[in-house]
Amino acid sequence: MSANVTTRDEEFFNAVYSLMTKSFPDMIERFGIWRIHEHFQIDADETFHEISNHETKESTLRIVKKEELPESAVATSWRLSADGHAVATWCCDGPILK
Repeated sequence: MSANVTTRDEEFFNAVYSLMTKSFPDMIERFGIWRIHEHFQIDADETFHEISNHETKESTLRIVKKEELPESAVATSWRLSADGHAVATWCCDGPILK
């Protein structure tokens, strides 16, 4: 793994994978792990919006007003907390393959 991944990170990944294989095997190909980080703060009325170009195999992540998301938007990442999950990213440019 990358030098940015610690032994503790790897222990966590292994524990999550073990839980998934034992309790949620149908979710292994559906969910993964994303490192939570911030380059800048977004306002409460904003969200991340992912657009992918299937021809060039490029994805762009930008911040938009939540009200600007198309009705076809699909949640693709969540931040988990004791209060419940919060959607962090939406994707709405076509079918999601997995």
